[in-house]
Amino acid sequence: MNLYIRSGIVFGWALLWTAQGSIAQQLSYCGTPPDLPHWRWYMHHREAGVELREDTTTLYVPVMVYSVFQNKDHVSNNIHFILRTLSRANSDFRRANIRFYLFEEPDTLINDRWYSHDYYDGQEMMEANNIDGAINIYFVGSPAGNCGYYSPASDAVAIAYSCGGYSATISHELGHFLSLPHTFLGWEGTEYFPNSKASDYSHVVFRPIETVDGSNCQEAGDGFCDTRPDYLSYRWHCDSDSMSSFSLTDPNGAQFHADGRNIMSYSTDYCPTMFSKEQIQAMRTNLTRRRIELVHDRPPQRPIPPTKISTLLFPYGHPVPPDTPVISWNTVPNAMYYYVQVSRRRSFNGPLVLDTITTDTALWIPGLRSGNTYYVRIYPYNLVTFDNGWSERMKFRTAKTSSTFTAARHDGITLYPTCVQRGMPVRVYTGEIRVESITILSLYGKTVDHTKVRPSEVLTLPTDALAPGMYILQLYNRKGMIRRAVFLVQ
Repeated sequence: MNLYIRSGIVFGWALLWTAQGSIAQQLSYCGTPPDLPHWRWYMHHREAGVELREDTTTLYVPVMVYSVFQNKDHVSNNIHFILRTLSRANSDFRRANIRFYLFEEPDTLINDRWYSHDYYDGQEMMEANNIDGAINIYFVGSPAGNCGYYSPASDAVAIAYSCGGYSATISHELGHFLSLPHTFLGWEGTEYFPNSKASDYSHVVFRPIETVDGSNCQEAGDGFCDTRPDYLSYRWHCDSDSMSSFSLTDPNGAQFHADGRNIMSYSTDYCPTMFSKEQIQAMRTNLTRRRIELVHDRPPQRPIPPTKISTLLFPYGHPVPPDTPVISWNTVPNAMYYYVQVSRRRSFNGPLVLDTITTDTALWIPGLRSGNTYYVRIYPYNLVTFDNGWSERMKFRTAKTSSTFTAARHDGITLYPTCVQRGMPVRVYTGEIRVESITILSLYGKTVDHTKVRPSEVLTLPTDALAPGMYILQLYNRKGMIRRAVFLVQ
């Protein structure tokens, strides 16, 4: 059964990927084949003396992301996982002046065979869903038994949930997409034993073995002279200098340590951080010569400035009625989406009360209990900015008793009703407080109306000209300002 789901504004509930951690121990690292057509093209043109010029302009490249789930799974909200993964890619590609952005909202696909697939089913998945004009990236449970792979046949990338997030897997596979082979090219499937001489493996390695002196660097190994020789085609841990903890011996008897900093090596995830200068030139050439349809000279949106949401616009520190549980916050410049979590715990560990995405700056939160404290954090993002992080932890408390159709009295001001049908007036009982003017604000902070009023014990506000929604009333007198919320229904 194949079921395709176009992701909406709200993706669902708790993150599924955290439950996939045990898979990581069972997966190989990379399933990309060693013979990459784009790499062969680059090496052929380099050998032919074609000028492959460097430049420093930023290349903006769109990616289309798909989250694949099983039929039995509850479709989960994994947008934070996706944003963290793309943030890692942009960090690793910063030196290359390549920046990835979301082509559009991520898609959700539900299919058991694609969630845990072999190469044949993976090719079917990619060919059925790939779109033109973007790098297609699929997050799945098990991509053919690997952490990830790039498929030259389908020209797309698949990555395991357990190998995303802050892992270098995303950058490794995007490196393959942009023509880079492994630093140990030729050694795939061959296990090098520490301190043994590389020449002992000449009958099983399918590329010339690179030497430390660099005399054969263009025709041996990965073909780049500024990447160290590497014979390690299995996962290995680096030392404090990000090098292999044991020495390797080249065909001339020279000893060296493999460089774990290179993203195209198989060093474990805390080691790889960079591409070499020649690797960067190859990837940029791939984009500007072979994949020009993916290259844009500017992003589709303005980036979000490094700002933090630190307070809620509503409820202003007063208790929230649990039968009208609305929170709102200030608009973040250039934000397109807000990922919002609400929790009973300040740490946000354990089950969440709300875990959702909205394009609005206000949310209705169902299921709140009276007399409890809740915590909120918000992650603003758009198609080009993923890494501004969470807002400050904000909190609100629900009132012990409330009714939206009864009066709400605080600070000497009584509002009735707090939830009103459009066309019906809202009455403000001011008592001894002399209100001089009233401003009505939308939840976005835009002034809808401002009226000077004659001081009176009862003020009547018409609602005929207001659209349904939530509004903030700001009542001014000589001593300051008092705020109240009103809900207008159709």
